[in-house]
Amino acid sequence: MRHHNYTRPGFQTAIIGTLLLLLFPLTSLAAPIDDGVTNLLAATQQGDGSWISTQTRDSHTITEVMRTLQILDTCVANRSTAGGYLSALIIEDTDELSRI
Repeated sequence: MRHHNYTRPGFQTAIIGTLLLLLFPLTSLAAPIDDGVTNLLAATQQGDGSWISTQTRDSHTITEVMRTLQILDTCVANRSTAGGYLSALIIEDTDELSRI
């Protein structure tokens, strides 16, 4: 029976190094993607601070966008404007209010 060299330290180091090299380019893509999302959301915000969606209630759309911008830690002015708009809405449930 032939023994494999899978347990030798040099082999394990080579595998780990190869995996890190393959994964490194993926981590470098995160910043451009975040910037693209930020730019899209900032560009599509309405003058009154809202974002429009035909799929959900305005309050839900606004809170989800605000939450996304908060996670990305960006667009403080956009979030503030949206918060003002959201505060002026009559919200039928407290789900959206609890998210801001």
